Amino acid sequence: MNKTSHPEYNILPAVGYIVLATLLLATMDAIVKYMLEFYSTPQIVWVRYVGQVIWVCLILLIRQCITKERLKTVIKSNHLKLQIIRSLCMFGGTFTLFMGLAHVPLSLGAAIAELAPVFVTVLAALILKEHVGIYRWSMVALGLFGGLLIMKPFGQEFNVWLLFPVGTALCFSGYYIATRYLGAQDSTWTTLFYTALLGAFLSTCILALGDFWKQPSLEDTAIFLVLSLFGALGHLFLIIGFTRAPASVIAPFTYMGLVWAGLLGIIFFTERPDIWSYAGAVCIVISGLVILHRERKASIKNRAIIRKGIR
Repeated sequence: MNKTSHPEYNILPAVGYIVLATLLLATMDAIVKYMLEFYSTPQIVWVRYVGQVIWVCLILLIRQCITKERLKTVIKSNHLKLQIIRSLCMFGGTFTLFMGLAHVPLSLGAAIAELAPVFVTVLAALILKEHVGIYRWSMVALGLFGGLLIMKPFGQEFNVWLLFPVGTALCFSGYYIATRYLGAQDSTWTTLFYTALLGAFLSTCILALGDFWKQPSLEDTAIFLVLSLFGALGHLFLIIGFTRAPASVIAPFTYMGLVWAGLLGIIFFTERPDIWSYAGAVCIVISGLVILHRERKASIKNRAIIRKGIR
């Protein structure tokens, strides 16, 4: 039976969850960009992860009451070291993205971060020794070309802060590679928990080492709560979406995040990227979709579908 026709799969609701998740995460990034005008990056990263720990724990407790599955079972990892590595990559991706959003348009930062599947292909060839054919290498070249169109590194318009979303893409690609090694040894819930917990620990350490804290007002505290809630719900809906339909079918819809980021950038930050930036974003999306398709068809050791990263 074709996987997409499996009775347990329900494609349309799964797509809805993915689209909603991308909207929530793009809105979270827009809130982050706005709050970066008043608060430091380390403090906002701290809010993002500590808030997510709280929301995730609440979700897991509710889930425990419904499923009767003990919380201790959910948070137990079968490969703790790899979970830490993976969580470090995710934290690095979040930190560099937030650093960049303080100085670059929301839509351009989101577009460059989408280079992650391109870097996954390169790292898979170098680290996993996977065979990468001419089609995927050509898409790597197309994706990098799209990144150059956005960044314009050889012109006067070059913004060095655009290198931070490049760092985000590199960190997220490391996250995907770690996921390949980890495979199905841990549940997605376990990964979600450790990602939030380690991020909260690291951001707390950074706050303690420097003068980054600013006491938020009551209004800003409410905004921070919404920020962390959107991040946690975005994670949750991604999980639900990817468990209700094959990743190869719904992963392309994760690129809706670029649409939301573009709209939010126009509405709230009056961003007007030039035609070359739009062309670069299109190149990145095309390269990612083709790489995803080739990954799905490739018969290689430790093969895995490239999934969207959870910021």
